[in-house]
Amino acid sequence: MFYDNYKKTSLKYLFFAIAGLCLGSLVALIAFSSVAFNGGNQHYIFYNPMTPSMICLTFFVTSLFFCGWLVIYPTSLTKRAAVAWLIMGLFYALFGFMALVAYSTMPNDTASALTSLFWLLGGSIMVYISYTLRTHGPPNPPQKRCCSLRNCCNTASVCFLVAFAMFTAAVTVQSIGGALDLKKYPPPGTIQTIQLDGKSIQVHLYCYGTKSNATWIFQHGGGANSVSWRAVADGISAAGNRVCVFDRLGYGWTPSYVTVTDSTQFSNGSVVLLKTLEKAGETGPFKCVGHSAGAAECLKLAISTNQVTSMAYVDGYPDYVTAGGSNGGAPEAIVAIISYLAGPTGFTRGLVGKPDAYFTPSNLGETSAALYAQTRFWFSQYWDVKSAALSGDGTLYQKLNGQKVGKFFKYGSNLNVKMAVYPAWATVTILDCTQSKYQSNYCCQNKDSLDCTAARRDYLTQAQFFANSTAVSPGVFEIGPTDSEHSYLYDSRYYQWLVTRLLADI
Repeated sequence: MFYDNYKKTSLKYLFFAIAGLCLGSLVALIAFSSVAFNGGNQHYIFYNPMTPSMICLTFFVTSLFFCGWLVIYPTSLTKRAAVAWLIMGLFYALFGFMALVAYSTMPNDTASALTSLFWLLGGSIMVYISYTLRTHGPPNPPQKRCCSLRNCCNTASVCFLVAFAMFTAAVTVQSIGGALDLKKYPPPGTIQTIQLDGKSIQVHLYCYGTKSNATWIFQHGGGANSVSWRAVADGISAAGNRVCVFDRLGYGWTPSYVTVTDSTQFSNGSVVLLKTLEKAGETGPFKCVGHSAGAAECLKLAISTNQVTSMAYVDGYPDYVTAGGSNGGAPEAIVAIISYLAGPTGFTRGLVGKPDAYFTPSNLGETSAALYAQTRFWFSQYWDVKSAALSGDGTLYQKLNGQKVGKFFKYGSNLNVKMAVYPAWATVTILDCTQSKYQSNYCCQNKDSLDCTAARRDYLTQAQFFANSTAVSPGVFEIGPTDSEHSYLYDSRYYQWLVTRLLADI
């Protein structure tokens, strides 16, 4: 038995210490995970509970294996295992120290800094125990056991530990990268503090240009940030207009995010924006331009206030495409898994949001990628999907006395605004897959290309419904330039076309 082998040495106390840390990390893991995925009506500034949850998960699994190894070491395993655990302990102690320093420099991330002590303290104990056993051997001589059983245990342990060591390293790299990004990419404009539901919400807003008859507001898409609109906003501003780009809660430079699990969230998006504009001294009337999910935010804003006089959808499909729903929305469970694995670890750092050769403004490419790499970006993605139904997505047509016609949504033609709809060419156009430039496209490679064809026709139909049934007067409908894709608003080949159309149409 373990106790009989170690009771005459100080190692038993260290075993109980590492076992206690293991149990503590399990309790913390459950607590942080519960808050991250179920705890609604919480306000976070920079911090999110997914990070300490991931730290606790990696340490719990590793320390559990270590405790198991200590129990069976005297009777089955060799000193070579002690060397492996010695290296693992050094690994955790080192990365725990680096994570502690990094999270300590980040605002409101005390929980992540404290949980990184599991790595630091646990790793240090692993080092001491493993070094002692490697140097002096176990208190009692090991007995021979079935070699195949030992090999199976060794193989399984190595596979699990290597996997969790990768997560540990990734979390540490993400902590350092996040701390450096905060200093390297400061927000333009201002961080406004507003009061909402008894909470002090911090929102990023950047307004510039000369005020003319109306201020232009640009709403970014789901998972994007305000940088995506900068090229178009610069073009509108250069034409003598006041423009405002801002980051919705949890995205870009906006520090705050509120996890809401009741129906009051429907108005929060528009209320947050209006209060932020008021706090910054920006007055209406407003022209709202929304890309992708930002189109729904413009519609919510127009429903909430009569200060919106013009509205434009740029490849956006309110009601028809919703977070967590059909027609393109990812299921909540899938988003939860991706958010948990990608957010705290930064596995997508430099991949998601990475600017291509056509990204504009080119000098903001690295900034955009850094904003996508934030852990809270993924946390916000999860809660956007979780609360989509509560926030009014999929039911906006009802607030305009509209109706659902088959799979499409027709509005009541009762908003007193100028309306323009600009779907991306690639979204609504059936591709000629015989052309080499389209053969790498998903629909041309997919065996279900007929479904893709039908989807493009459906998007086209819905976009036309938006133009013709949202406002009192029929709006402008024009498909984006040939080969333009969903991201054409920050594509150097197409964004100027959009600037020209917006200035002319709304």
